[in-house]
Amino acid sequence: MSLYIAGWVWYLFLLIIETRWPAVPSPKWRSKRWGVNVVALLIVSTVFGLVTFSPTFAALWAGENNFGILNGYNISAFPMLVLTFLVRSLVGYVGHYLNHSNRILWRFHVAHHSDPFMDVTTAGRFHFIDSLFAIVIDSIIVGLLGLEFWAVFTFDVIWRFWNSFSHANINLPHWLERPLSWFIHTPSTHRAHHSFQKDELNKNYGVLLSLWDRLFGTYLANPKDQKTFVAGSSMVSFEESFKFKKILMTGFSINRKY
Repeated sequence: MSLYIAGWVWYLFLLIIETRWPAVPSPKWRSKRWGVNVVALLIVSTVFGLVTFSPTFAALWAGENNFGILNGYNISAFPMLVLTFLVRSLVGYVGHYLNHSNRILWRFHVAHHSDPFMDVTTAGRFHFIDSLFAIVIDSIIVGLLGLEFWAVFTFDVIWRFWNSFSHANINLPHWLERPLSWFIHTPSTHRAHHSFQKDELNKNYGVLLSLWDRLFGTYLANPKDQKTFVAGSSMVSFEESFKFKKILMTGFSINRKY
């Protein structure tokens, strides 16, 4: 419960910061999106709250039943933590890449990219099918490898705080942005991924770490022009992007062109 409360406090803190010092000028209709985004967040975090930590439960089950490839090895704490972060961020990268390259998966993932403006509330704008796909794949990999419970839980907690941070409409000071972006995706680099422009949209798939984007050639430092940056997707109209029911049903609309 304390983590849940801390998550909301962090969320509100970022909302205040980006309202006071926005990286991209906020449109007058900025708050009009909040209803859709917060409802989506509440569904994912509350209704599927237990499921969201399934990778942690998978790790706990694997440890208790001596299941998984790594359970037969005595790996010390730091190497296990590094391995967990590398494996889970790679799984997240591959899953995110598939969300963009597979037409069926994109139908559901486009709900996240349909937001016509990007701020911290975009972090919760996910279709529940999209979230379940990521959770199931992640849990299977964690269980098969036998990653340790505490390391998986640590990644989960850090990822959830990073997810809000990376979607916030803020810029870090240059002296911090440059070194930090070598290791993780910052709000600036993740903003590029939410661009309406395809050449920017299909970049920066990384979950937390920027390593895999750099390694596989999909890294982009930031949008071409931060001040004129436009988010959203051509698959969902501007008017539809404000309607929760439309966003929810987008994944099931087989006649819609993707």
